[in-house]
Amino acid sequence: MRNRTLLLTLVLVACKKPGAGVAPAADAAAGPPTTATVSAPAPAGSAISPQFALVKAWNDAIDKHDVAALEQIYGETVDYYGSPWPRARVLAAKRKALEAAPTFHQSIRDIGFDPEANEAVARFLKTSGTPGKMREVRGKLVLREESGKLRVVTETDEASEKRAAGAECITVDPDKGTGGNVTLEGVLAKGTHGYPNGSSFPIHVVRLPAPRCVKGSDASSVSEVQVIGENKTLDALDGKKVRVKGSAFAPETAYHVRDVVISVESVTKL
Repeated sequence: MRNRTLLLTLVLVACKKPGAGVAPAADAAAGPPTTATVSAPAPAGSAISPQFALVKAWNDAIDKHDVAALEQIYGETVDYYGSPWPRARVLAAKRKALEAAPTFHQSIRDIGFDPEANEAVARFLKTSGTPGKMREVRGKLVLREESGKLRVVTETDEASEKRAAGAECITVDPDKGTGGNVTLEGVLAKGTHGYPNGSSFPIHVVRLPAPRCVKGSDASSVSEVQVIGENKTLDALDGKKVRVKGSAFAPETAYHVRDVVISVESVTKL
């Protein structure tokens, strides 16, 4: 009897040794290791910032063809690949492009931020296109707070920025008060300029999509120019994207309030 009891005890002890018996059910169900591709990984060791979250939401909305989500992401006006567009026009362009390419996908990686005054600049490597026709470009978004909410106010890429930087300079001859013929595109805006005595007068300016270099002027570059022409025609195009052709000259009188003034020969709505 004693021998049988001892034998049973040894068997029970052996069953409790590490590594013996059946593996836990959870391990058996786990299967082989898997990998996943994250289109926009969060910075290691840090919480996701509002800026990073917005960039990721922008990418996800485009990748999923969710134009409704993009409406909550873009600002009221977007510098869209070098041209200032209202949000509605950007959304319409996105919708048209995505509907025309139902298999289009986009992912981003290597996201970095350059903080600037009142805004953040996000730069990243973007891979986009349809299967078999994917391409990589360096992308850029500018984020700014509007009405208490962070929005995308610029969407562009390296190629667009290079084209803007390579645009021909505006030439002004300060001795003659005139310059070479120039063609500019931008958004026309009507405003007023005041005198110290309290009076004011109307002005029209064209806001350029990117700073334009200037030759023959104290200013090395300008982001907007004053345009002078038929006031009724210019008034009717207030807030519209236009193409202006004319002659550039340096300011000569108190009514010239920008570093470059364009005497308009023609103005066309785009």
